[in-house]
Amino acid sequence: AALRRLTRLQRFQRPTTMARCVFALGAGTTLLLLAFVLLGSQSVLCLDNTSSSSKGASSSVAFMHRPLTYLAALPSKLIPSLRRPPTTATAKTGFWNRLRSPAGACRMSTAAASTTTGTSKNPLLSDALFPLYDSVKAADVVPAVELLVKESRDSLAKLEGDVAKGTLSPSDLAGRVESLSDRLGRAWGVVNHLKGVQDTEDLRKAVDAVQPSVVSLNMDIAQSEPIYRAWEAAAASIKASGSDTVSEAVGLIVQNEMRDAQLSGIALSEDKRGEFKELQQRLAQLGTNFSNNVLDATKAVSIRITDKERVKGLPDSALALASATAVRKGDAGSTPEAGPWGFTL
Repeated sequence: AALRRLTRLQRFQRPTTMARCVFALGAGTTLLLLAFVLLGSQSVLCLDNTSSSSKGASSSVAFMHRPLTYLAALPSKLIPSLRRPPTTATAKTGFWNRLRSPAGACRMSTAAASTTTGTSKNPLLSDALFPLYDSVKAADVVPAVELLVKESRDSLAKLEGDVAKGTLSPSDLAGRVESLSDRLGRAWGVVNHLKGVQDTEDLRKAVDAVQPSVVSLNMDIAQSEPIYRAWEAAAASIKASGSDTVSEAVGLIVQNEMRDAQLSGIALSEDKRGEFKELQQRLAQLGTNFSNNVLDATKAVSIRITDKERVKGLPDSALALASATAVRKGDAGSTPEAGPWGFTL
């Protein structure tokens, strides 16, 4: 009936105002549509929220995504006069257009959320499946690593309090210890990889600034007496009750963690442990210095070839890369066919 009324309005070419739309559809129908549109907007805006606390809520409304976004666009579908072309950049990305576009709506929601937390913009803090290598900058390293070290230390203090109660099973203990530095390990791995393949002076300074805190945290975890006693209790429990009570993997983890703690100086006196930590810090710094020297020596090697016979047989892709290297080194007229060609390590 409401559609027939709208058809009659269009047939007689009457001006389609909002009041006449409400009259044609009926007040009850209009309110119902508005309710569905508002509900749809709330559902759409939360679909792209990937935080752990809202994954369940997002999945619970995902099935409503298509019908509700369709309802959001329904007024403009029924009433042609409402379909006005946007005249400004603001109109093109306005609320209703974003609402009718699921990706736009989700971007609007996540953009608003990211402005509330400054650290959410740091790619090293991302929990994405793959590291965001192309987004990481040297300025991201220090704030991200400092935050993750603090999180890990807080988790370490809580775990040491929990293991003192003796209520953790071997499986729970293994999971808790593994998660202590998991996020830090992911971020630190990204930083060290970039340092090896895209080395810059700023990145070196950032690594030098935070490396001592990372090494210190790892040593504190490895030399934690409460955790080591918990590993001993877990090993004794497995031995007493039989290996069938836990998986083979958990039993191997218990053995390896005890071994690593012993190799990290858990059995040493307090003074000797401090000396061991100092040696580990020194070893880490020497390793970084050696890596920097290797990178510097690698960058310093450059061979310029002008004789075609010396590059005969190389594939076209290699010649193109060598020509681009020569251009970068100062041979502006280099071509893959005629050279000169530049080769580096």
